[in-house]
Amino acid sequence: SDEDEDGDSIHMWTEVKYGGPDVLNLPENKDRTLFLCYPDDYEESEESMALQCLKTFNGDHVVHVGELCGAQATLSLRQCPWGRTSDPGFQEHLMTNFHCILQIGIPHWPHTKDHLTVWKRSKVCIIPSSTDSGDEDDSDEGGCEDAWAAVPADEQLPVDLAAPCTLHLL
Repeated sequence: SDEDEDGDSIHMWTEVKYGGPDVLNLPENKDRTLFLCYPDDYEESEESMALQCLKTFNGDHVVHVGELCGAQATLSLRQCPWGRTSDPGFQEHLMTNFHCILQIGIPHWPHTKDHLTVWKRSKVCIIPSSTDSGDEDDSDEGGCEDAWAAVPADEQLPVDLAAPCTLHLL
């Protein structure tokens, strides 16, 4: 139990370890969840720490706190559509290799749209193309197979969303 600046006791319900890409491949971190909270402030580096971590991370779950492209889009026109908290390359890598299984609105400043999201690594399903000739040395030009994320139905977020002024249309 730690204390805040007023000397009051703070109880933590879990331990969050500080680190970066370099600690993600340590054996003790093999089965951990990657937690990224406003990861890209670019104060220490011009590179995206979030992208470096995600490319290094071998686990199955990522928790992200901040703004993301899409339903969590920023209100900042200058930073639209990616938001203020994580690099576009990170977001593309996240959304290509993981699928969102939980999205929760959290308290935020009036000019931001921060969310807590939980992502699960997507399994890949290879689907042979109808143009598959069976040759093993088909070039990439013709394409003999295509990769798709295999997301179980119980891990898919609802598709239908509506602002309060359009709820009657659902």
